[in-house]
Amino acid sequence: MNLNLEIDPATAVRVAELFEQRQLTQYADQTWRAISDAAAWDLALREELAASLFAAREAHFPRGTAGRAQYILYTMALSLPSKGLVDAYFENLHEYLRPYPKLDRPGCLVLGLGTGRCGSTTLSAAFRERPGFCGTHENPPFVYWTPLPLQVDFHVRRFKLLSQYFSLVFDAAHWWLNLQPRIFAEFPESKLIGLVRETDACAASILKFQGRGAGSPNYYATPHNGLWRSNLWDPTYPSYPVPPGVLPGSDEAFAAKRAMVTQYVGDYNREVAVLADRHPERVLIVRTESLDAPETNQRLSDFVGRPIEMPAAKNVGNNVEGARPEFWF
Repeated sequence: MNLNLEIDPATAVRVAELFEQRQLTQYADQTWRAISDAAAWDLALREELAASLFAAREAHFPRGTAGRAQYILYTMALSLPSKGLVDAYFENLHEYLRPYPKLDRPGCLVLGLGTGRCGSTTLSAAFRERPGFCGTHENPPFVYWTPLPLQVDFHVRRFKLLSQYFSLVFDAAHWWLNLQPRIFAEFPESKLIGLVRETDACAASILKFQGRGAGSPNYYATPHNGLWRSNLWDPTYPSYPVPPGVLPGSDEAFAAKRAMVTQYVGDYNREVAVLADRHPERVLIVRTESLDAPETNQRLSDFVGRPIEMPAAKNVGNNVEGARPEFWF
């Protein structure tokens, strides 16, 4: 199920629903993910997926629980923040927060920027583990490189609600770079932390994570390119043109992929630097290579006005996807 679908998506949805009915959860998950990858650029199919996947399991998660929130977000990650999912999410979140006292003034919003494979999981853990904070990592819905209004509106609404109950609200994801103007306008005291990793090392880590073969993804290529399988993450990254005459799985294909990844990392880090120059009081750049340094804890603490300490365990040297439901809320 890791390759593109070999049956039409509508039939695949029915197959996934059959797996759900027979409680074959592992096969159902694999099928839903395969459909989501195939529907990377198909908004209509994503809408159908949202309704089908939510209906399949929502009864298993009691209202007002973190588990229900994470399941709804998982559904959004594979589909879109449809009206039904958005209503269900905020109904659940209001119920969950009912026992919490509201703050006298809204908490601070801090967002982490970074290309990916740059330490964002570690940075998120530093904020998630602090009492009174709400820290997440790549919290769905994922935001496209050209953002859809329904994606952005969801996050703004979510941040405004959570900031009524938590002294600091944090999330790290590469898409916050493109949402900076809206975030700064909606949250005048918000701040950004830009994680910057050396270009070649970061590109090598991304390539190791994505793999090399014809069945691997390439988040940074133009869609429907015939060289790499589609992936649900594709719309969340910029697309670079594919050189003509390249064959799937060839050395030339991998060289083209490496060039795209390297360009993406360089372009992204330059944009972060420009942003820090424009807003030095609201944007802090942290080198990935310095995350272990004691002075980094102090820089982060001074920047957000609260004590921050990097966790001892780092998400280093693995190919585990950072965006996971246990890091969502």
